[in-house]
Amino acid sequence: ELERHLDRVLTGLRSFGADYAEFTRRFAASLGLHTTDAVALVEILYAEDRGTPLSPARLAERIVLSSGATTALLNRLEKAGYVT
Repeated sequence: ELERHLDRVLTGLRSFGADYAEFTRRFAASLGLHTTDAVALVEILYAEDRGTPLSPARLAERIVLSSGATTALLNRLEKAGYVT
């Protein structure tokens, strides 16, 4: 019983991961952004909606980028008009 339940949970998680990746890819394409930039934008918007804006350092942690790569990403989003 437990083994079947765990198998269903793992199958669901794999399915969710695949769906999330596809959604992210399509979202990024619709905005003309790289997937990583779109993921960062979603993180920024989510934090803003919660009333807890992200610092660049916290964003870097959330999306697993170096500080330099995050700076370049934020510059691209700013240039495109998505963040200020």
